[in-house]
Amino acid sequence: MPITEKEYFLFERETYPVVTIYDEEDAEEAVRVLQETDKMAISLESLSLLSEFPHLKRLVLLPGMTTERGLQTLYTLRGLELLDADYVETEKGATDRIDVSRFPVLQALSARSSWNYCGISGCNSLRTLKVREWHEKDLLELRTLQKLDCVSISLGSLRSLTGLEGTRIRCLELSYLRSLHDISALSDCKCLQALRIEHCPKIVGLADILRQLDGLTMLAVTGSRGIFENLDFIDGMKGLRFFVTDFNILDGKVERLKQLPYASVLQDRRHYDVKDKDLSRGCNVLRGIEDIPKWRRIM
Repeated sequence: MPITEKEYFLFERETYPVVTIYDEEDAEEAVRVLQETDKMAISLESLSLLSEFPHLKRLVLLPGMTTERGLQTLYTLRGLELLDADYVETEKGATDRIDVSRFPVLQALSARSSWNYCGISGCNSLRTLKVREWHEKDLLELRTLQKLDCVSISLGSLRSLTGLEGTRIRCLELSYLRSLHDISALSDCKCLQALRIEHCPKIVGLADILRQLDGLTMLAVTGSRGIFENLDFIDGMKGLRFFVTDFNILDGKVERLKQLPYASVLQDRRHYDVKDKDLSRGCNVLRGIEDIPKWRRIM
């Protein structure tokens, strides 16, 4: 049987039919059984089979050896809306990187490495980008993507958010970026509503930048050893509904968080004027990003 079912968590949890082709009979069975499917997971070496599924909208690419024929078949999927490159390309100059500019309506791209793909600056339909390991030092290749509103980057060599300024980014997630120090571009991201920063210990002037983000509805900043002198920066965030941190708030003035529908300092410290359990935990707090479809929402 060439078809199994596997659950993937790309932007929301979904079950995909996984196609494994060993011989011609497997290919014939896959085509017969999956005629009506609009999503699939398949290895790079079996891309030629996709000529039988021109209507695919969501595709997971699994490890394998690509061929020129397979790549050209992949690029015929003109209706592809979501692409997940679930493997790791280890060479920047690899000739089989997926050219995402070839998909005219692609809205969501997920990849385990930023070397899995190329041509992103020409993917004008892209709205959501999720990358497990970012090899570039900045985000300059995203600066022309005027529809981009969700970005999630974990691990890698990122040092600066230069390239995001002036974009319409609404949701940003940054995690385990040990080299990231310059986030000043965020002060020019006027549409930013949701920001999560996790274990990015070298960011310079974090509180000063946050103070400028008066449009935030959701803010989460964690990393256990981080420090905030105080929480004055949230005073200008009139629409803030959700705030979480485990940073040590040095002046101990946590009570101001009681005004928020959802707030947590995650751990109590002796000098805090309010315990974490006494802060509000609204169950269905609106974060201002609910209009972004779940299938491409990063948080």
